[in-house]
Amino acid sequence: MFKSLLLSSLVFLTACILAACEDIKPVKVPDSKSQYFGVWQYLFESRLKGHTLNATLLAINSDSSVIYKDCSYNKTEIISDNTTSSSSRSNSTVLPSAIITEFSKNKISIQQKIWITSLDFDLIINTEPYQKDGKWYMRIDDTLLTKLNNNEINKLTSWVCPDNEEKESQGI
Repeated sequence: MFKSLLLSSLVFLTACILAACEDIKPVKVPDSKSQYFGVWQYLFESRLKGHTLNATLLAINSDSSVIYKDCSYNKTEIISDNTTSSSSRSNSTVLPSAIITEFSKNKISIQQKIWITSLDFDLIINTEPYQKDGKWYMRIDDTLLTKLNNNEINKLTSWVCPDNEEKESQGI
């Protein structure tokens, strides 16, 4: 019984590893969708009644490679009866070298290979890219992204989602 269970477990584990080692097959984005190519960003920061930071960076390249970073940080303070309490929460998704695996009118599916496995992630297209007052915009996952121009991209040296310790050390 034990040998049978051990053998079944090894077969299952081997099958999982072999499936994860499969090459990711990128989907070519049609030339008609070239307005999606570029670096898109959303940044919101508020200090009213606590602190909120929401940031998204999405870079879509013509070779179907994608960089996606999304983070949020919320800190609230409650003051009552001469006592102060605070709570904080952060969430981040970082896919530094993903590949587009599906591109449709309503969705961009991306996949990030991580060692022997991969992470699949869907970005919902709420509004396709459009131009207004000389700037490009699109809405992905209910977030309005702005396309960065070359000068803005050159100023973007590193883009890191802050963690709780960084925010705490800055007094945020």
